[in-house]
Amino acid sequence: MPSYKTKALVLSPLLLICMQSHTAQLHQKDCAGAPVYTTASLEARDAADVALNGKPACQRIPHYFDQMIFTGTATRVLSSDGRAMLNGECSKTELQTVTIKVKQIFFGQPPQTLTIQAGDINGFYFKTNGTYLVVGHQRPDGTFALNRVATEAVADAKDDLAYLRSMPNRSPAADLFGGVYTVYAPPHDNVIPIGDLRTEGLKLSIEGHSQIETTTGRYGQFKLTGLAPGRYTIRLNTDLPTESARVQTVDIAPRGCAEINFYVVKPFPTKTPEKKR
Repeated sequence: MPSYKTKALVLSPLLLICMQSHTAQLHQKDCAGAPVYTTASLEARDAADVALNGKPACQRIPHYFDQMIFTGTATRVLSSDGRAMLNGECSKTELQTVTIKVKQIFFGQPPQTLTIQAGDINGFYFKTNGTYLVVGHQRPDGTFALNRVATEAVADAKDDLAYLRSMPNRSPAADLFGGVYTVYAPPHDNVIPIGDLRTEGLKLSIEGHSQIETTTGRYGQFKLTGLAPGRYTIRLNTDLPTESARVQTVDIAPRGCAEINFYVVKPFPTKTPEKKR
């Protein structure tokens, strides 16, 4: 079944808090020198990372190999009031100055101890003595820019850490897997895709370094291993009505993977009228 683990909020907490905390007492002069944001810039900032929401670790993590990736403990978290300009209006914000003691380094060369600016400024909040999987990069001025979407508490990062720790022993080949699931025809709310016997035996065409034909197994699942890394186009060959695109393209990194799911539609169930006695 597809994974629905949410890795990050779609809207930045900065956007939500600024919207909620704006008061008539704040004036433009109160935000002199404060960061300036717009709704569009906040939504666009994390768009690529949010698009990976819910994907398996072997698909998400390779996107951050050019950044610093490490675990660390927040030994000190100082909170303070701040200001930000959002859509031209001055709003209150919560700022954090966090001291991180680095523990295990996966990529990059972070110092043993570094300072991170967090809170409303990037939408991630640390707790004192909490241990985190941290992803980010160093700006030209030497400050650390946190990737709020990829950063998470170690307790929530078991899959990510297992993948990172397996890197030295992983084959450079790539994996492609997923399934064909059913959803009820719209209109519907919060309908979870389910396995269905009628999605077994459907044909998939995969084009990349070579052309591959495969067939879905029980309840619509499929898996291909040992592929060359690169771009693949997957086509679902069916006449069944679908809610998803029947052709999807994905880039798979070395030692990585991609999960591709298709959704076919079936009629929404209707209640059978009770027979009169």
